[in-house]
Amino acid sequence: MKYSTQTLQHKLVFHVTIGLLIFLTFAGILIYHYSYYYQLKMSKTIQDKLIRVIQQQAEVAVFAFNEEIANEILEGLLTSSIIDGAKIESSENFKIEKLSHQLNESINPKHISKYFDKGDIYPLFSPVNSNEQIGSIIVIQNEEYIQSEAIKAAVTQTTLMLIQLLIAALLILNTSERIVSQPVADLASSVSNIKPGTNSYIPIKPTHAFDEIGLLSRNINALIAANERSLAHTIAAREAAESATRAKSEFLANMSHEIRTPMNAIIGFCDLALKTGLSSQQHGYLSKIESASQSLLKIINDILDFSKIEAGKFTIESVDFRLDEIIKNTVAMTSISAAQKGLELVSSIDEKTPLFLVGDPLHLGQVLLNLTSNAVKFTESGRIIVKVEPIEEASEKEALESDSNLSSNEANDNSCSIRFSVSDTGIGLTPDQIDKLFEPFTQADASVTRKFGGTGLGLSISKQIVEMMGGKIDVQSKFGVGSTFFFTLNFNVKSQQTEEGYTKIKQDQQNQADEDFSSIIGAKILLVEDNKINQQVATEILRGFELIVDVAHNGKEAVDMAQNGSYELILMDIQMPVMSGYEATSIIKKDSRVSHIPIIAMTAHAMAGAKELCFEAGMDDYVSKPIEPKTLLSILKRWIEPNIERNLLKSETKQNRQEGINKIEVISKDVDLPDSLPGLDIKSALIRLNGNKKLYRELLIDFIKHYASITDEIKLLINKGNLDSASRIAHTLKGVGGNLSAQKIFVAAKDLEHKLSNYQKNSLQSEISSNYGLECDILLSNLKNEIDFVVHGIDKVIKKYILNAIQTDEPVDPIKVAPIILKLAKFLNYNDASSLNVFESLKDIMINSIFRDSILKMEGYIDNFDFPPALTILKNIAKEMDISIE
Repeated sequence: MKYSTQTLQHKLVFHVTIGLLIFLTFAGILIYHYSYYYQLKMSKTIQDKLIRVIQQQAEVAVFAFNEEIANEILEGLLTSSIIDGAKIESSENFKIEKLSHQLNESINPKHISKYFDKGDIYPLFSPVNSNEQIGSIIVIQNEEYIQSEAIKAAVTQTTLMLIQLLIAALLILNTSERIVSQPVADLASSVSNIKPGTNSYIPIKPTHAFDEIGLLSRNINALIAANERSLAHTIAAREAAESATRAKSEFLANMSHEIRTPMNAIIGFCDLALKTGLSSQQHGYLSKIESASQSLLKIINDILDFSKIEAGKFTIESVDFRLDEIIKNTVAMTSISAAQKGLELVSSIDEKTPLFLVGDPLHLGQVLLNLTSNAVKFTESGRIIVKVEPIEEASEKEALESDSNLSSNEANDNSCSIRFSVSDTGIGLTPDQIDKLFEPFTQADASVTRKFGGTGLGLSISKQIVEMMGGKIDVQSKFGVGSTFFFTLNFNVKSQQTEEGYTKIKQDQQNQADEDFSSIIGAKILLVEDNKINQQVATEILRGFELIVDVAHNGKEAVDMAQNGSYELILMDIQMPVMSGYEATSIIKKDSRVSHIPIIAMTAHAMAGAKELCFEAGMDDYVSKPIEPKTLLSILKRWIEPNIERNLLKSETKQNRQEGINKIEVISKDVDLPDSLPGLDIKSALIRLNGNKKLYRELLIDFIKHYASITDEIKLLINKGNLDSASRIAHTLKGVGGNLSAQKIFVAAKDLEHKLSNYQKNSLQSEISSNYGLECDILLSNLKNEIDFVVHGIDKVIKKYILNAIQTDEPVDPIKVAPIILKLAKFLNYNDASSLNVFESLKDIMINSIFRDSILKMEGYIDNFDFPPALTILKNIAKEMDISIE
């Protein structure tokens, strides 16, 4: 049994026993050593006394050279058990020596003299002159006998002493148990037998009337009396409160149809009106009405669901469903709101997870949608991961099965436990906030100035649904870093369906890339890429393979174009605004009309796990930036099926290709581009661009326009703690540097991205250490030096083209726009819906200016009534235009 489960009596016995054992051990060791060495000392003392007794006779024998007396003396010494040998010798070569019988047999006579060299020497003096030494007695101790006797004496004394100490210890232990632990045990037993409402009290024995046991008993009796007095009042109050709660909950639950019906009508007619001919202003108004109605309906649904649970009218179903469909629907329903905030939303289902289950898919999806929506709501940058994995530990599985409410009437006996989790890189929670997180009508930030709205019912409802399904929900979070909500449920597995794994990569049968691209000539490709430089590079390479190329600037455009075009392959970037490549791939693969189109991930990610994430999202293959034409051709040939009609056009397309090459040569002939530029491998870049010097020069101009001062923007984001955005920019810059063949920029951007990504995963963003800051400064400085080096070289050669390229954005008159900005700031600060109208006026003026991206981002926040971040963007715009709105 565990120590913590033992009684006080057992703990007392345990501690006293351990203490006594330790004491007795040390005492026994000390007594043993003392007795042993004392016995050795006594043997030496006895030997000295024997020598003193025969010393005078020995002196006479040596003085008179009397061998007979000397022999008698030695024989007398050998009668003592502690002496093994003795020798009398004089300076006049008078020598007599004797050994014990046992020693005499074991020693070679030749070695006897050497044996006496180890003995104790006692000097002999002349009977006539006491100062004159005439000889000596040498004695050899019987060490074996002496040690044996010493050990016997030590063991005997130690045993007697330990027995005495043990008896004393047992008496002390028995007394302690009788006086201390037994009264406490009796008191604990009396307390455990007390039942509320019976007026039972603890008796106090006379022996404990004035000690601590009696004092504790009197205090407990006082508490019992107070509790009995308040119990009657509490029961009455509780019954009244429960009756009122049931009445309220039943009323709200019964109002479900009456409340939802008009809300559905409002939303439905808004949707119908939006499909009619409307002005842009009317369309905007109705869109915002629909958005507000959806928000209101969600609040109503939360309140009604909570009331139904309290009223006991919330039921759990048991039907067949596919787990992957639930996850896909959850991601699809939250992908748009995530994309509007620039968040990466991905899902991951472990390959061992069974997909054909029996349970309640509706309420499972409700919980997942609630958790995912919350993750999007409370995350400003980074990623959100919805993860599903089976639990293999038997103990956890048995615990879940014991509480499971799932029916097994329509399913096989086979069951499984599955863990669901939703992780984000949002604001995180403090320990105090976590303690009250799942309470109804409670929010982590309950102040009147809180940034995020809501009823505070979503997590409470999710908790109750999970518990009704036989599971348990919990959260792990670090303030400023992010949160992971997770729960585990037990399901029955429906039949023995083969689990659907992830899309497997077709094996490449060739060991090397074949430069013959005749089999893919004329194929129609959709290139999805948001960066202009990367667009142009990829387009040039693809058209060099005589492919028809359409370009989509983000994931949302890619979805629309894929559904409306006839593409044979899609090249998909990963990190894009509006909608990421992961989300776009998920939507396309879900559409049966276009799900067959191969999707190739095209990203500058080269970190471990990047390929796996692409495959988990549904992509079919992977190509890294900077794009190498041979590598890309190998992948294109792997996935684009040969086509007879395209093959008939080979000769025509070959002629067109030659004409295109000739055209590029003519265009590039007059382009003033040097053979080399500092920091750039022009030869390698032109091979990638099929020798198009004019395009390369335009890419260099674009690079100076957009990336000359990019390190300042990265540093600002790092100082603000927005490591995700800083990492994303470094990632984009890495791809651009690779496509321009600026190898040192590519390496420097890669090092910075790696450092930012690692720090995001392993540290608190709000606690940037001095070492980390120094490392980032060094990497940023290195990146800036490489960019400045390249920009300086480009600037010398094609400066006149750069100046013309930069002056393209419409100017904005600060005097004209200042009143509108001030008015909009006021409405946004008060969360006033009038912000919508004022913003439209600002948008008309600034949409074609250098602030276009900021205006579009503001529009996404304002359309969703998320006014605080919109106000932050507006303040940044005003600051750049030197307009004060404080």
